[in-house]
Amino acid sequence: MEQAYREAEAEFAVSAIETAAAKAGVTGDVIYQALAAEDGIREFLLPSFEALNRESIDRIADEVLLWLRSRNATLTRKI
Repeated sequence: MEQAYREAEAEFAVSAIETAAAKAGVTGDVIYQALAAEDGIREFLLPSFEALNRESIDRIADEVLLWLRSRNATLTRKI
């Protein structure tokens, strides 16, 4: 059960990062690096799994981008 939950969290994080990247016009690596620089995966994305998992992937991506903007993260290296 624990492994299945962790796999679901990982899939959620990857989908959120890739969709946020597409919306921002950057690569997934740019979003990942911005989140990693702010410890956003551990501090924001994974703790939000339960609440955001019920939302559409577009809504989740918007939340990721909003969180990054609130941290003044710079999203560079366009696709």
